[in-house]
Amino acid sequence: MQANQKKLRKVLRINASFSTISGLLLIFDKPLIDKMGIGNYTTPMIIGIGLLIFAASIFFYASRKTIRPKEIKSVIVQDLAWVIGSIAVLIIRPWALESLGYLLIAAIMVVVGVFGVLQHRLLVSAKSSTGN
Repeated sequence: MQANQKKLRKVLRINASFSTISGLLLIFDKPLIDKMGIGNYTTPMIIGIGLLIFAASIFFYASRKTIRPKEIKSVIVQDLAWVIGSIAVLIIRPWALESLGYLLIAAIMVVVGVFGVLQHRLLVSAKSSTGN
């Protein structure tokens, strides 16, 4: 149980760190936004702020004395929503992004998907080892 919870906390912290870095880049890295071809700074700023709030909640959940499965499930659901949203953007292409923009969306989607899968597996493993 302890080993699984340690691994889960580590994955949560990495997810939160990745989300923090991504959020800060979306808020402050205007040259990157220009290279992606987004065309405005409002949308990336709103997404970036949302990512910072998401990251703060994950850091909070990971630092609790006891892992609360409902909180971790909410993180997993949000990661899944990000992946589904990214797939939709890649298929529908609602914006005229540069190739770099679509490449970054795809790469981040894969990373977030891996976080979701790892968090789910470790949560199930941690719960089964405690009998919950």
